[in-house]
Amino acid sequence: MTIPEILKALRQWWWILLLCPIIAAGTAYFVSSSMTPIYEAEATMLLEHNIGAGAGADLQSIQAAERRTQTFNQLVNTRSVLAPTIESLDLDISLGELRENVSVSHQRDTQLVSVAVQHEDPDTAALIANEITGQFSTYIREVQAEVSTVGRQGIVDALTEVDDQIAVTQERIDQLESLDGLGALGQTAELAQWQALLTQLEQSRESLQSIRDTLGVVEGGAGSQVFVVEPAVPSSGPVSPRIMLNTALATILGLLLGGGLIVGITILDDNVKTEEGVRELTDRPVIGLIPRGDLPEQFDYMHSGKSISGEIFRGLRTNLQFAMIDRSIKSIVVTSAAPGEGKTTIAANLAIVLAQGGQRVILVDADMRRPRVHTLFNRVRNDRGLGNLLLQPKVALEDMLQRTAINNLLVLATGPLPPNPADLIGSLRMKAIVTLLEEEADIVVFDSPPVAISDSLLLSSLTGGVIFVTLAGKLRKSELVQSMDSLTQTGAPILGVVLNGVRAESTSAHRVYQQYYPIVGSDESLPGPKSRLGRLFNRS
Repeated sequence: MTIPEILKALRQWWWILLLCPIIAAGTAYFVSSSMTPIYEAEATMLLEHNIGAGAGADLQSIQAAERRTQTFNQLVNTRSVLAPTIESLDLDISLGELRENVSVSHQRDTQLVSVAVQHEDPDTAALIANEITGQFSTYIREVQAEVSTVGRQGIVDALTEVDDQIAVTQERIDQLESLDGLGALGQTAELAQWQALLTQLEQSRESLQSIRDTLGVVEGGAGSQVFVVEPAVPSSGPVSPRIMLNTALATILGLLLGGGLIVGITILDDNVKTEEGVRELTDRPVIGLIPRGDLPEQFDYMHSGKSISGEIFRGLRTNLQFAMIDRSIKSIVVTSAAPGEGKTTIAANLAIVLAQGGQRVILVDADMRRPRVHTLFNRVRNDRGLGNLLLQPKVALEDMLQRTAINNLLVLATGPLPPNPADLIGSLRMKAIVTLLEEEADIVVFDSPPVAISDSLLLSSLTGGVIFVTLAGKLRKSELVQSMDSLTQTGAPILGVVLNGVRAESTSAHRVYQQYYPIVGSDESLPGPKSRLGRLFNRS
């Protein structure tokens, strides 16, 4: 879709773009307002670590402290801390429910850990957060004491074992060094091995002594410690639901949804609705745009030039006259692709305004399957007409024509309906009747069946031109193209397309007519011919 097409779709479906965000925002506001408010309280702890000191140990100490802080961060939300909290405060919730409402976060590049608790009551949320920090501090002290005791005993045992190995090694070295002469020379290599082993054992003892001293410091109270630097306090406002934020987000989503619906409708809608669409698909001029509601059921009143409907069809008459310039066209067929598109009504209106313009016009109802022309005029009956001319060659044309209240306009109804209309329409007799009608009138307007009925194509091949009527929004693009192709194959020139049922605001002429309506004058019919059939045109 191009940008102009999108903008046009937005103008056409503006109410969707307005309704979707209103519904979304209203729903979000109602749902958010009906939810139970949730409050959050947050306590902050400082985790202080003492891993040891000494030259070259700074980087290791920092890395060890960082790892320990991350470990402690995970320990806060464990059963060992939360279960004592529930028991201490006598909370009526399960361990899983408490865990879902507790979140722990570590502030990057620091040893600060925050514990946030959500609850329906702000005081309870603060109470739980503070109790968790207290229980965590107690838990860390107990764990460190247990680990330090076990660890120190293991180091002491290891030191005793190393000391025993050093004593044995030293004794062997002393024995080797006491040898003289040839015995000493043979034991030189062995002496070197025992001396190297002694050096390794002494280094191991120094390391174990260092670890023992560190554990001694931890036992003295200088290990990891937990301090509450900011206790939790009751929150003044809920953190959930955020009514205004939810409403704003829903409004934005509603706008996006509305826009998406409009674009989707436009893309999926394959029906022909606009003048531009008709011209693009058919490569034919649109000679008339008929707004919705401007097709009356009775037309005898249209001798007055002060009707908006009459003015619209006078515009169609003008466009048709331009389309017939330099063409000797005496008869036209008005047809459509399907029933219910307004072809009969438009044919009758066109015949009226042509007659009002001074031309002698015969309106022929050639739809011998569903005739309707006679229902549009008060003085016209369907007891005689085209059927008589086709079946009874001796019947005179003037006896079949019926007068209307419009000067210069005669109507030839269908008369008796034959069982084989297609055979009659395609007969030589029909061709002769068309010629006779053209001789007796300035223009003959045929109302034919839809293109899907063969009668219409047969009749089109006998006349001078075709006007194709389509109802906006009814035909699919493929149906319109197929109908136009069928008409083109008959060889009759397609004079133009009339788009029926368009929105009134989309036609500038309709708005001008409404404003100018009070001062529009009536048309004056030109004098008719003096022949017998000509006098029939002018009788009222």
